[in-house]
Amino acid sequence: QTEAVLNKLYSVTTLGQGIGFILVALVLLFIYPLSKKKISENTKILEERRANAN
Repeated sequence: QTEAVLNKLYSVTTLGQGIGFILVALVLLFIYPLSKKKISENTKILEERRANAN
């Protein structure tokens, strides 16, 4: 492979990974939004589970 081809392959794969990362971040942002209230609820549930486990 020539260096130009290798550079293009690198650019395409890097761009693809970047787009994939952004898509996953957007999906998580809209499907599973973590507000402070939700985090507090999850923390409380986990504390209760840990207390009951002992």
